[in-house]
Amino acid sequence: MRTATLLQALLLAACTPLPVSAADDLEFFETRIRPLLTEHCGECHSRQAGDPEGDLSFDSRADFLAAAGVAVAGDPDRSLLVQAVRYDGDLQMPPAGKLPPEAIRDLEEWVRRGLAWPDDMRYAETRGHEFDYPIPNAWRYRDWVVQAFNDDLPYDQFVREQIAGDLIDLPRLDPHSGANRSVVGTGFWLLGEEIHAPVNIAQDEADRIDNRVDTFGKAFLGLALGCARCHDHKFDAVSAADYYAIAGMVMASSYRQVPFEALEANARVARQLAAADAEAQRTLLPLVASLVGEDAATIDAADAPAACSARPRCGATRA
Repeated sequence: MRTATLLQALLLAACTPLPVSAADDLEFFETRIRPLLTEHCGECHSRQAGDPEGDLSFDSRADFLAAAGVAVAGDPDRSLLVQAVRYDGDLQMPPAGKLPPEAIRDLEEWVRRGLAWPDDMRYAETRGHEFDYPIPNAWRYRDWVVQAFNDDLPYDQFVREQIAGDLIDLPRLDPHSGANRSVVGTGFWLLGEEIHAPVNIAQDEADRIDNRVDTFGKAFLGLALGCARCHDHKFDAVSAADYYAIAGMVMASSYRQVPFEALEANARVARQLAAADAEAQRTLLPLVASLVGEDAATIDAADAPAACSARPRCGATRA
């Protein structure tokens, strides 16, 4: 019963319509806000450079909102961030000089949009631990999300490609390069903080898997699945068995860097080779059988060259 309820919740999540403004909000943040924060605020307000000044970090939405009063969603005039960039009071940011008017308007617009930030998937381009190693090609997932919104991708397909885009029978292909677009959505599983030199490797692996399972639950089910890591959920219909069923799928998946642009092309070539091999066996085995005096059904394709070599006249036969 619990498993059935969980599956029903997953199907419901896949059918829930995405807010109309989400695509515009995401693109606005990625094209107007993130570059602005990186250029003008990253040097002082990022954990990548050490302890952020004023304990204000723009590395993630959670870090940003942890600084009390820095921004009030939907109300630019009450947001300290907007007041500071306007130079309205004693706090004036950035200290090197006032931002251009259009940049200030973008920040004001961002706060009216509710501080939209693509953070449900804990997106970042680095691992966030000590030396903060980069996540190779993480930006491809970010661009995949933006492109999915621009293409008006149906929400059920949007969810399906992130959960198992590598298993879709008919993946979406790039109209120009032929690259498999669907498989890029699975990149969300491999984002998030990771310790690069753990003392307890088994514990670290379990924690990484838990991060992925919990992110999956919060993003697609609206459920905190992490509670079921140790016991059946106290309130929601999620058992420890459900948790480890999902965790088992994650554990059985592998991480690798591949030129995904060639995946579909390679698969197409493989299908063509398989078809050519089947046709060759269908047409050539009877010919080999007639030459060696055996029934074609008794000759394995791998034995055909040996059968020919045993009879010199086989190689001499020409059309």
